[in-house]
Amino acid sequence: MKKRIWLYLLVLFVFIFSSNIILAKDIVEIKKNIYPANILNLYKTGDKYPSVGIKHHLEKGIYLGGNLEYQQSDGAELELSSVYMIPDVFIFDFYGGGGLKVNIKNKDLDPYLLLGNQFIFLFSEVKYYLSEDQVESRAGFKFKF
Repeated sequence: MKKRIWLYLLVLFVFIFSSNIILAKDIVEIKKNIYPANILNLYKTGDKYPSVGIKHHLEKGIYLGGNLEYQQSDGAELELSSVYMIPDVFIFDFYGGGGLKVNIKNKDLDPYLLLGNQFIFLFSEVKYYLSEDQVESRAGFKFKF
């Protein structure tokens, strides 16, 4: 009788130990693929001109991004940013970071802080400019590829 109990406990222990290893492998594989390689953002500026932005995945949670906008008063603007993404918080992906806006016409450089979130195929971002004490927001469509 004691041999059977020990045999059952041994089988149970091996089953639990091996299932945890298998589950841990699956979780690691899922976590590896949780960050998309590239994210394309399409939105309109305050002047209703279409604009585009892209974020490229570098390492776990770190993205480098660039946006190209056209403002009627300021001309073309290039924004370069770096963000850290926290994926899958409930149904949202949150991110934050900083960047630099380059105005090609006026040759101005404006650093900013960036906070944003993504939901299914939508995104929204808020930029706080450090040099001008100004806040700007944008929202639009997001595509992962």
